[in-house]
Amino acid sequence: ICFAGHGDLQEATAAQWLSAVLMPAGTPFIYRLGWMVSGVVMPLEILLCYERVVAKAEERFQAISRSLFIATIVSLVLTVVLVTRFQMVGFLIVAIVTPLVNVWLLRGRGAYPWRLTWSWPRLRDMVRAGWPILLMVVVFEAMGWIDRALVSAFVGIQGFGYYTLGALLAHCCSVVPEVMAMVIEPNLYFNYARHGEALRVREHVWFPVRTLAYLMPLGLALGDLLVPLVVRAWLPAYIPGIGVMRVLMWATCFTGLAVCTRSLVVALNQTGVALRLYGVAIALNAALGLLAGWLGHGLVGIALSTLVASLACSTLLLGFALHTLGWSWRVTARRLALLYTPVALAWIGTVWLPELAARAGWLGPAQLIAARIGLWAVLAAAVAWRLRGHAQRDG
Repeated sequence: ICFAGHGDLQEATAAQWLSAVLMPAGTPFIYRLGWMVSGVVMPLEILLCYERVVAKAEERFQAISRSLFIATIVSLVLTVVLVTRFQMVGFLIVAIVTPLVNVWLLRGRGAYPWRLTWSWPRLRDMVRAGWPILLMVVVFEAMGWIDRALVSAFVGIQGFGYYTLGALLAHCCSVVPEVMAMVIEPNLYFNYARHGEALRVREHVWFPVRTLAYLMPLGLALGDLLVPLVVRAWLPAYIPGIGVMRVLMWATCFTGLAVCTRSLVVALNQTGVALRLYGVAIALNAALGLLAGWLGHGLVGIALSTLVASLACSTLLLGFALHTLGWSWRVTARRLALLYTPVALAWIGTVWLPELAARAGWLGPAQLIAARIGLWAVLAAAVAWRLRGHAQRDG
């Protein structure tokens, strides 16, 4: 499905290694090593793509979620351990280990063999049918590296390291929406292909997205409390990056909603509209990031630009998707407000208000932690009560 066979993967790796050897004299060793590592990572990522497609076809969603979660944790731990000791070489090691762990976890005893053949007619048909989806995925992923490019340009390599750790934490938070999107897709595609009406697939979009909008802020609020404590206790070298970590974690709530909506856009064959909406979000991210860099707001300023762009991307995609499902623009606006209310309440209630009280001198450090834990428990009870009510009404 995703690659031509062992021979082509070996040739691609050999070509990458040969080009690294033939680089001009004076090329830094780390550049050569990075190019050679990419020759290993590329086949691993292709094999991972293949295994995920097979797992989704067999509805082994638990295996997908387990592999994604474990590989993300391994990536985070190795980044913290290796980058502090070996800098960029540590990053390159993590780049190899992460997809390798993912492939190993997905590949079961009854797995399909990797003996695939090259077929020009089939490749042509796949490219013709799938290039809009591929382009949309590429554009979506572009939002993940624009901010890092800006950090590298304005802050430097040390700031890039802080920001990368924050991005890895954000990736951990995005595991849940990614798995949910993988579960939604097969049912969504099957039902839309069978009925051909957007109204008939409402429940495959709205219910999961609403559930995600309620549950994800709980995890983010808990992470916002625990991550600074962990970093200060065990990773003091990364204390300057705490602000970035917190901002990027909250941004994943919006990117997660966008990921779940992307499946509907593909099913409705509206990738052209999605590309234009992504383009607006990417342009906004780049413009705000450049402005933050020029004004000297540093890492947190660029991270905030990513959060705003993620919110814009989520709002545009959700608005288009909900309206396409048959709801009026007024109803769509109310549903968007319903989706964003939990994350707003979670941030205001468990982060902003307690820290505002601490700055005013009303709460000490221990009291601040206790207050945030108590408010989180109240929020969790409210979410559970709300979801139970929705479940009773929806049947």
